[in-house]
Amino acid sequence: MGIVLRGQDVRDGAQVALKTVWSPGSADADSLRREIAALGRMSHPGIVRLLADGTWNGMPWMAMELLRGSTVSDQIETLWGNGSEAAPTMPARSRADGRWGTRPVGTLHPLAAAGRLRDAIAIAAQLCQALDYVHALGLVHRDVKPANVLVGEDGRVTLLDFGLVCPARGASRGAGAAAEICVGTMEYAAPEQIRGEAVDARADIYSLGCVLYELVTGRRPIDADSSREPAAPSDLVSGVPRELETLLLAMLARQPDDRPSSAGAVAETLARLATRRAR
Repeated sequence: MGIVLRGQDVRDGAQVALKTVWSPGSADADSLRREIAALGRMSHPGIVRLLADGTWNGMPWMAMELLRGSTVSDQIETLWGNGSEAAPTMPARSRADGRWGTRPVGTLHPLAAAGRLRDAIAIAAQLCQALDYVHALGLVHRDVKPANVLVGEDGRVTLLDFGLVCPARGASRGAGAAAEICVGTMEYAAPEQIRGEAVDARADIYSLGCVLYELVTGRRPIDADSSREPAAPSDLVSGVPRELETLLLAMLARQPDDRPSSAGAVAETLARLATRRAR
């Protein structure tokens, strides 16, 4: 929505990511102000950290921690190879020295997450923790997608870009939130979000389901405004645990009431799956 530069804090020399916009009166400027206000309330290891903010020539700016790693979008491209014949790799921790790097996972035979299902589950589980924190503050991210999730060189998963965040409204957690029409990224937005209806935390859960589905299968679910249901992951790749498939299809339910009620509930299921695969 604007410009992101590498910068340096003149006080201590620390490198930062500096974000600003092209025009002070643009909608992007309003989005950045909204992002600054939201991040100013947050302190969580799974959410990009705001270091400073201000205004320059009428344009808002903010300095964030400079993160090093790759987005989940990059990882999906590497993992599945975009249909190429090259053997895919996925970031994985070495048992010998604990460092993170890439590891070949064989041919493009359709194994779940191209053979790295445990790592895909771990990414989603960390993302759940960040979203659960956001939702506990009464906020909805509204743009959860692979390009807005970064996996650091140390394995830390960080949620980025809060320019579309909106407050939840109602008497209880998860109550409706006002939404503009066509806010977010169509391929990952919940059906009610695309229709411009009120959204709550379950819209983010739908988007998270899209991200995990793509990690597991190498494909996006069908467009959210389609009348068809997404294909069962086990129809696309092998080695998908039944509990994971049930969870994914529930997260992608067209009706919010049919989805898991919270990111915390999703995290609990993912934790059980991770424990079983570790045995």
